[in-house]
Amino acid sequence: MNQQLQTQTNLHWVYQSIINWENLSLDRNKLIEIADYGLSTFYFLKGIVDTDDIHAYMGCYKDVFYIHFIPSSLDVPASFTDGMTIPKELSSSIATKLNNFKGPVLKNEAEERIGNWADKTLRDGILLATDLFQIFWIPNEDFEDNTPIQVDLAINNNNPDLILTQLNQMDSFLNTCKPIPPFKPTLLQNQFALYEQIKLWKI
Repeated sequence: MNQQLQTQTNLHWVYQSIINWENLSLDRNKLIEIADYGLSTFYFLKGIVDTDDIHAYMGCYKDVFYIHFIPSSLDVPASFTDGMTIPKELSSSIATKLNNFKGPVLKNEAEERIGNWADKTLRDGILLATDLFQIFWIPNEDFEDNTPIQVDLAINNNNPDLILTQLNQMDSFLNTCKPIPPFKPTLLQNQFALYEQIKLWKI
């Protein structure tokens, strides 16, 4: 990777990958090159997460995209005091190729949004936007059925999006995620402590 994406030896690779994703704001050509590999499907396999929402941080490590999932109640400064240690509740998923899915409920809309990400012109427009999305907020109710979830990058109305698919019932598509930034009134920046800490480690 280029000079902007050099690793810091005093950081866990998960944190470094989140820094790398943010640094890709400065190298959109590299971002597009990695996205062109066509790996955009992730998996959240933990099932139910009590009453928490999930903060899903984008990462890039060794030219591969990742999503790092952490419960919102643990996205606090006390969780990130050591750059070499990640909270045990933080789980990571490497990008893979999209598996075909079938099902009548919201199938067309889900396929259209996921297909939008596969469209290079639409995808490049998202990746070249002034503010590169860093995180997705995923509401707790998406995990109520206590089932593993397939997570696909998508595009909805020219905005980055995630489509969540319950693996035990492939006709259940959830599209309630919000990309961050921007931080809207209901999602304050200080509620995302890892986002704040990454900026400090990056310096």
